[in-house]
Amino acid sequence: MSAAAAKEDGKWENGRVSGAVYHGGRQHMQLLDQAYSLFSLSNPLHTDIWPSVTQYEAEGELISMTARLLDGGDANVCGSLSSGGTESIILATKSHLQYYRQHGITAPEVVACVSAHAAIEKACALMGIKLIKVPMDPKTYKVSVRAIRRSLSVNTIMIYASAPSFPQGIIDPIAQLSDLALRHGCGLHVDCCLGGFFLPFARRAAAAGAAWAPAIEPFDFGVPGVTSMSCDTHKYGYASKGTSVVLYRSKELRAQQYFCYPDWTGGLYVTPTLAGSRPGGLVAACWASMVSLGEEGYSQGVEAIVEARHKVAKGVADTPDLFVLGDPQAMIVCFGSKTLNIYRVGDAMTAKGWSLNALQNPACLHLCLTLRTANNTQQFLQDLNESAEIARKEQLAAAASGAKDEGTAAMYGMAGSLPSGPLRAIMTTYADVVYKA
Repeated sequence: MSAAAAKEDGKWENGRVSGAVYHGGRQHMQLLDQAYSLFSLSNPLHTDIWPSVTQYEAEGELISMTARLLDGGDANVCGSLSSGGTESIILATKSHLQYYRQHGITAPEVVACVSAHAAIEKACALMGIKLIKVPMDPKTYKVSVRAIRRSLSVNTIMIYASAPSFPQGIIDPIAQLSDLALRHGCGLHVDCCLGGFFLPFARRAAAAGAAWAPAIEPFDFGVPGVTSMSCDTHKYGYASKGTSVVLYRSKELRAQQYFCYPDWTGGLYVTPTLAGSRPGGLVAACWASMVSLGEEGYSQGVEAIVEARHKVAKGVADTPDLFVLGDPQAMIVCFGSKTLNIYRVGDAMTAKGWSLNALQNPACLHLCLTLRTANNTQQFLQDLNESAEIARKEQLAAAASGAKDEGTAAMYGMAGSLPSGPLRAIMTTYADVVYKA
């Protein structure tokens, strides 16, 4: 196990991985490991045996610290800890479903942008909710407010927004969506899984006049129509995988996520989230991460990443045949090409040891900057320039010889030509193969 871990750690340690490992400092990792080990046998389900874990998690500690970052001055904001962003989004969707079901909606609908995280697809599929997808603005890559407005109906229980979105790293116009939600009487969830421990500190720095800080549009509970948010502590909160916080405007809405079963022969049964037993060690590690870093530590991390993002965005824009999608304000730089097959560029970067995210509709790649990659921007831009040149030459050679695409370029080329049925079958086979590894 030690040998396997050492081999696999090398890639992210040298700052060549998009996202995935957000801190990675040895001293910080040792702290998280030590905190976990102290409570490795604990289970928050048993509050009588491990009350300290419950305290770390409760509104007096971890959840409260997260809520105070994002509550916009509303002291009623509350929440709970989940296993990750996907569960937080599922819980928020469940809460809105239960709440509006009690208010007479029997054919619930959620409206979201095509750029919304796949977790909302999963949530709606699990609960039989109709998901209505609307387009992005082709220039800004923000959700089209006009399309959202046209998609609202008497059955809408929730609008889903991103701050920022995973594909392009763009913050949706939350204030405008809030106006729609308030007028229509539906919920507004803000997926802040990436931005929860990033945007608040960038906003504070901008308010203090820091030259490096971007102007951040309103995105949290300071916007009156926002009813819930998901914020991943295991991303820019720098906690161990997997923890996330889901926040609500009120305890009434949060209560809708609970599962209560008073008739079980095993006794009265209630769980606040989807899981029954949960690893208390992760709660302890999350608490340790937040307390040890504090506002100063988070602010320093955000500054380093924002400055790196500035460099990367400018460098990408200066690279022949490449362009940046939208106006990135957070940690993601997404780029494409009108002349090159961008997936060829991605394959060349993979050959140079990089692990970037390949995206589709539109075809693009992105780098999600972390504390690891922030120290490696010069190498990234050098390798990207060389990779673009490699793709350029390969494309010319392929056109002359009639050779077919290979690697990621071939995979996404095939995906673009097949209906969803065969693609689902291929993806299912992939999942089966992974389990056989």
